Amino acid sequence: MITKRTRSLVGILGLIVPCLILYGCSGSQASSGFSSSGRSNQGNLPTDGGLGYTTTVIDARPVALVDGHSLYWDELRPILSERSGGEALQEVILDRQIDLELRNKGMKVSEDEIARERTLLVETLHEDSDTAYRLLEEIRKRQRLGPVRFRNLLRRNASLRRLTRDEVQITPASLQRTFEILYGERRQVRLITMSTLADSEAAYGRVQGGEDFGTVATEISTDFSSARGGLLEPISRVDPGYAEALRLAIWKLSLQDVSNPILLDGQYALVQLVRLIPAQEVFFEDMREEVTRVTRLNQERLLMERLARQLLTRVNIVFFDDSVKASFRAVRGQIDELVDP
Repeated sequence: MITKRTRSLVGILGLIVPCLILYGCSGSQASSGFSSSGRSNQGNLPTDGGLGYTTTVIDARPVALVDGHSLYWDELRPILSERSGGEALQEVILDRQIDLELRNKGMKVSEDEIARERTLLVETLHEDSDTAYRLLEEIRKRQRLGPVRFRNLLRRNASLRRLTRDEVQITPASLQRTFEILYGERRQVRLITMSTLADSEAAYGRVQGGEDFGTVATEISTDFSSARGGLLEPISRVDPGYAEALRLAIWKLSLQDVSNPILLDGQYALVQLVRLIPAQEVFFEDMREEVTRVTRLNQERLLMERLARQLLTRVNIVFFDDSVKASFRAVRGQIDELVDP
């Protein structure tokens, strides 16, 4: 994701990519003790050596009835594994690695810390609470964050924040940059993101041909801002939450101009400059408390992302499913490119 207002959420959420219900092999489903063929598997469930993670159980109960006929998990499993198995595996691995890191450091995360993560996410999305909750629901739908995965996400964020909080360093330079981001000159744009250059060029042609940029963004953009016609929150020229290539392109545009396709993290973006916002007439000392708070949150986010990526690269995996292996390698390749050398 590119949108700034969700940078604290997306920084972690983009790292913890969406997965489907491959958790179904544990918990209450494991208690049935039968494979999909109906043969008892009780007492023969391989585990991870006593840590409590069941690794090979297939639920005998049907997922659904389709025109009166049972649909079982073993029919869905190959598709789920191929489509999202790697993402799901990455999420489970990260949770386990975080738990191990907490135990090694003698730390625990409280319910209050988990609840605070939800508050932080809402506050990050928008200053108006009603709008913020609406945006949060929009993100949850896009990322397929149901009750279980959303709870896991909040706990994950709280754990990473606890593990990295002592590494935060607030410097005069970092405070000045945050002050410039919050109160300096900003520009507002509409955004269209596409997965291929050809699609992006086609979108550019539509806009240049007279179609409304916002309408095109709503129809085809892959960014979650498409629900608002691609409209982003105002952007500062020095905000590291946005790719430098995007900021450079925005500051070359005149009002209502549209950029050529810009390559951003494997996607192609078009932006249209829709508003110029002058710097606010405020003094740094008057805003020091807020500037310090935001600087701390941004540093925490970056440290949390770095630790999560490091944890994901420390594991050795033996695969027993080729679909999951291929899916995970694709996801892991993206992570490896982002890990600090």
